Amino acid sequence: MKNLFSVIFLFAAFSSAHAQTGPKPPSRPQAANVISMYHSLPIEFLPGVAEWQKKSNLPDGQDTRKSLIEESDLTKGYLKAKAPAENLQTKVLMFKDNKETPYLAVQTMKCLGDCDSKLKVYRKDSTWTDITNQVLPVLDEKMILKTVKAGYKKTFGDEYKYEKRNYTDAAVFEKAMLMDIQPDGTILVKDQYLPLPLFKLQWNNRGGFDDKAL
Repeated sequence: MKNLFSVIFLFAAFSSAHAQTGPKPPSRPQAANVISMYHSLPIEFLPGVAEWQKKSNLPDGQDTRKSLIEESDLTKGYLKAKAPAENLQTKVLMFKDNKETPYLAVQTMKCLGDCDSKLKVYRKDSTWTDITNQVLPVLDEKMILKTVKAGYKKTFGDEYKYEKRNYTDAAVFEKAMLMDIQPDGTILVKDQYLPLPLFKLQWNNRGGFDDKAL
């Protein structure tokens, strides 16, 4: 009986040692996040980053892009990259639809007095595709001008500055309107000459944005 217990003990010890030193199961691939998507996006879709690299005579690459990251929130899918000592910034927002297809909204903004801001949306299939015109809602100019006019009256006490700026000119209207990516995962639609945003855009998981009143 003693020999039998010894055999059982040795077998158990061998099995335990083999389990500890045996091959480890393969690790699961890391889920895509806003940082990895930012690194994988073609440089031509990051014009602010490309402009700084060209000005600084630096090659594109992960180290260069990483050095520009100023803020990131993987939970919200938000990233902000800013060139040192430049009035130039890039904001990236990652979201997915109900089929887990990744999308990136990329905002490039340069401020020298007034701000010039561009927002693009890309979808990742086999390659990155610009789908901005498919997913961003068309701005209702009449509704927005009514809100802007009220904003001027509330901010400045009358509508004089609104009338003087001549918002009925399409170029003036386009320059005033900004779509600004926020750290909370939304996009604010703003008039850059007013302190408060007009409304916000929120991803709806169906492959588009809903506009929400503030």
